[in-house]
Amino acid sequence: MSEEQNRKPSHNWFHFPILLSVSTLCLYWYWHLPAPNKAVLWLGGMAALMALVEMRPLHKALYFVLIIALIFTENRAIDKDRRDFADAEANRRKVEDGQFSDIGSSITANVNNLLADSDKKFRETVREESSHFNATMRRSDALTEGIAETINAETGGDSFCYYELSGGVISDAGVDLIGEARGKYPLSDVSARIAETDNERVLSVVNQKVGNLGVTEIPLGVSLAAEPIHVPFTAPPDKENLDIYFSGKNGFWAQFISFRKVKGKWLMATIVQRRVPIRHSSKTKAVVLLRRVPDGFPIDTVSPYWKTIDKLPVAH
Repeated sequence: MSEEQNRKPSHNWFHFPILLSVSTLCLYWYWHLPAPNKAVLWLGGMAALMALVEMRPLHKALYFVLIIALIFTENRAIDKDRRDFADAEANRRKVEDGQFSDIGSSITANVNNLLADSDKKFRETVREESSHFNATMRRSDALTEGIAETINAETGGDSFCYYELSGGVISDAGVDLIGEARGKYPLSDVSARIAETDNERVLSVVNQKVGNLGVTEIPLGVSLAAEPIHVPFTAPPDKENLDIYFSGKNGFWAQFISFRKVKGKWLMATIVQRRVPIRHSSKTKAVVLLRRVPDGFPIDTVSPYWKTIDKLPVAH
């Protein structure tokens, strides 16, 4: 038999004192952590003993458990050492901060006094400059408003006109319409293209010179054009659609009128829309200027284009 095969495991009396001592040390260190690296020394001795001494499986298992316990203890010892170092550094900084607090307070007080004095002078300067600037801006705004008012008075601004019933009578033969205006500024050089449509097919077109329309200062005020126009009906006897496109010095807008015969009586619904500039932008958006639908009017029979316009926001 070889020499290695002749080696016999050590007796229990050899291992148990060692195991008992290390176990007691681990329990003690669980409550009173050692300095870093102490547990490593014992761990190294246990590992060397396992490598050099022949032992039974039970002994190996116990040694292995103690090695794990020593590793756990060393890890806790390292963490504790780092915490102690951090606490010591914090205390040292606290002491140093206390030593410089008086100096810092004095410097801060002097700086605050200097800043307060400078801030006071700066506010006085800004207040004076702001007063001059506001006065200049008020003069500039007044000039700008005057120019805008002049331009709006010349072009018509945001005013618009539309056609309304003349005399309030609608017959099977046609209807008399008259121009009405809304807005603050008078309209000039207004013309209208009136298209009689049915199912989006143009049946007839009337080009009408509306002329100049004055308006009242009240937003809902109305001023009539000089003469009404007569528009004959050529569509089916119970409905009629008119698309009216206006143009003037202040731009373009459109009116869509739908006539429906309900229980032997003609009803008229109208909607007016135009594109207006978006504030602080070079773009425009479509809005509804006027919408008038009488009670009992079958709104579901209007054209798809009317329904699209009806979803637009209302101008304010």
